[in-house]
This record gives sequence, C-alpha cells and structure tokens, in this order.
Amino acid sequence: MKPRIVHLVDWLIVGGLEKLVCNLSIARGSDSTSVICLRSAGVLGEMLRKQGFCVDVVGWDGPRWQRVVRLTTLLRRHKPDVVHTHDLLAHRYGAACAMLSVAGAARELPVALTMHLKPLIPSGVRGATHRWQLQRSQLVVNSEEVGETMQSDRK
Repeated sequence: MKPRIVHLVDWLIVGGLEKLVCNLSIARGSDSTSVICLRSAGVLGEMLRKQGFCVDVVGWDGPRWQRVVRLTTLLRRHKPDVVHTHDLLAHRYGAACAMLSVAGAARELPVALTMHLKPLIPSGVRGATHRWQLQRSQLVVNSEEVGETMQSDRK
C-alpha cells in the first residue's frame, strides 16, 4: 500500500509549482494523494476534483490562529503519512499544523518541503521560526538547484 501524501500549497492557480503538484498527484492517484490549498483551489484544483481527488481549502479569512485550527483539522481528517509542502508559506503552516495534528499520538508526521524559488527567509522571530521548522523537516529540496544540477549533468 502506498503512503498517503497530502500536498500543501498556497493555491492551485496556473503556474509551474501548481502544475507540478497536479502532475505529482495524478501520477500517484487519488486513492493515496490529496491536496490542501491555503487560499483557493483555483483552476487546477477544480481539474483535480473532477478527476476524483480531494482538494480542500483552508481559507485565508480571519486571524492566523483560525487558519491553524482549520488546517490542523483537515490534516487530522486526511490522516496522511507525509505532508509535502511547497514553498515557505505552506511550509510554515504545514510544519506547525503537522505537529499539532498528531499531538498526543505515538508518532510524528513527517514534513517534506520543496522550494520552487530561492528562499528568502525573513529576519527576526518569523525568520527564526522558519529556520527551526526547516531543521525539523525530514526532506528539503530546492527545485532550482535540482534544475541546475540536471543542466550541468547534460553537458
């Protein structure tokens, strides 16, 4: 049985990151993959829904703590084996809510991060939080570095 993966993205409007998430989801199948969008499902989210995928939206209205509660609730409902976040905003919420979703359980919920652009980690408390969450992540991939490596390997 394939591990259950939840992709966490800002939204699924048309773009490179969003197309990659759709392609990864379709390749794995709707029985083992779902998507949670922080802001909106967008055109690609609707396309995935038509193909039988569960695409949920956290919603960006209200204070941050309400977003955390909604995302934590969705993660508990999905019961993923891995949360795959895409870029820093999704990772900030995903890493925190993954911990909260299994609080009191005898397991951890692994979080993977794919950076699709060069990360710009802010300073201060927010930056310290990002760095702490990155250290706790099981896998961090920078897609720009992977692309550069692939280009140099072809030469």
